[in-house]
Amino acid sequence: MLALLFRERGNAVSRETILREIWGIDYYGTTRTLDQLVVKLRQKIEVPASRSTS
Repeated sequence: MLALLFRERGNAVSRETILREIWGIDYYGTTRTLDQLVVKLRQKIEVPASRSTS
């Protein structure tokens, strides 16, 4: 997913596009899986407010 979002940086990417490109057209899970993955990626790449420059 990170590679997809990097490739599409600056553009909005729909949930449907992400689900289709990562898990395939036959994915029958919920979008909650995608939400969980986004949370985990954000935790890994975002700079905490206490570390950001002011």
